[in-house]
Amino acid sequence: ERSIGPLAPDSIASVYGTNLATSTATAPAVPPPTVLAGTSLTFSDGSGALLPASLYFVSPGQVNAVVPAQLAAGAVTFQIGDSSGAATLAAVAPGLFSANNDGRGPAAAIIGRLHADGTTSSEPTVTCAPVAGTCANAPIDLSSPSDQVYLELFGTGIRGRGSLSDVRVSVGGILVTPTYAGPQPQYPGMDQVNIPLPKTLAGRGELNIDLAVAGHRANLVTINAK
Repeated sequence: ERSIGPLAPDSIASVYGTNLATSTATAPAVPPPTVLAGTSLTFSDGSGALLPASLYFVSPGQVNAVVPAQLAAGAVTFQIGDSSGAATLAAVAPGLFSANNDGRGPAAAIIGRLHADGTTSSEPTVTCAPVAGTCANAPIDLSSPSDQVYLELFGTGIRGRGSLSDVRVSVGGILVTPTYAGPQPQYPGMDQVNIPLPKTLAGRGELNIDLAVAGHRANLVTINAK
């Protein structure tokens, strides 16, 4: 039996183990299916109902899925083929996505710029080589006196927050006030947090992003401020 979590309803979770699937497959479209390459994952809470999870990715050693939104808080069990496990479900279980898919280092994020003439532009925060796991932070230019620069972070387990004031973010030790923290509309289970980047961060180089939701801290990821 395996244990994962804590988890939040309607969040993206990874289950690790052995013999979880007979092949490796990625969901061909959005929304992801509940059966992928013959593999399915079901959850059950105190009500006893079996709820299927949508599957983004399956392999013998890992399954990435969307935790069913209907699950009640508290203890839950899950089943993948002959494997079973347990988890604890909470309203929030924040996690930030990293560019190298390892939960640390360069953030999986986008920079948005509002220019003085009212136009907008966007750019990635990383550069990635063709080899997997080799993304590095691209310096973010904060030198423009007129541009308003925003960072769009991607993660999961955040949408169950209360008010926006429950979301606390610091960049390089400087507290910033998020303008949005909730569902990313395109991908089920994915959340987004938008924060302004103050010009006082210019020239500071690698900076930690420290996110907490209702006192629950996410993993640290980084950006680079030029």
